[in-house]
Amino acid sequence: METEMTTTSPRQVSIEALAELDRVRTASFLSAGLAHEISNPLMSLLHSLAEAERICGALESAPDASDRAYIVALTAHVGDAHVCGKAIGSVIRDFKLFLQTERTILPTLVDPRPLVERAVRIAQPQIRGVARLSVCAVETPLVRATSSGITQITLNLLLNAAEALSSGGGSKDNLIEIRLGVEHGQVVIEVTDNGRGLEADSLERVFLPHVTTKSADAASGFGLPLCRALARRFGGELSVRSLPGCLTCFRLALPIAES
Repeated sequence: METEMTTTSPRQVSIEALAELDRVRTASFLSAGLAHEISNPLMSLLHSLAEAERICGALESAPDASDRAYIVALTAHVGDAHVCGKAIGSVIRDFKLFLQTERTILPTLVDPRPLVERAVRIAQPQIRGVARLSVCAVETPLVRATSSGITQITLNLLLNAAEALSSGGGSKDNLIEIRLGVEHGQVVIEVTDNGRGLEADSLERVFLPHVTTKSADAASGFGLPLCRALARRFGGELSVRSLPGCLTCFRLALPIAES
């Protein structure tokens, strides 16, 4: 069997180093939302377990231990506790996978859909209360990239959209749309928001280091430049189009991997 020899250039290493730093900064930014996302199902879990314990105590003293009403209630609370426990586990698992350093920084064959869905779940706490979120993610062919790279680009675009909408209008008026599909032999991920948009002279400047429209707490100045660098490393492109006062759409296009 022939083995394909691959090498990693210094530029690839520097891009991955910046990506790792960006993941840590993003994790810090998301930590408050993550805590809130865990605390809600955790409180429900504890409540359901307390109710289950109370019902068990009632069963011990009940004249008829086979009383169906008690059994039904107990089963319901145990089921609720199970659902809440799974929700907590899902949030923690997505966050750990986002922070996980991959064994290799070389692009491999990956399925974009679960990575986009993971980014959506991680971004939900920041989007909720700011905008409505519309997701259209269909099955696509594989692309040659890294799992963390696709998740990171998508998450950055979603957080940028939420930030752009956070200062204007109410959540009922604000809309973020994410779409995953196939166009002209490419896998395309688009994130669109109906915010204030960008002026024509700002479209390419947003991809320059240290140029950002985010708040000081959320910004590193490397998010979009890094996302474009990752996209190009995967053989694709990250572009933007905007209609001032109406919308902004970031578009990640990646070539379909050869079978």
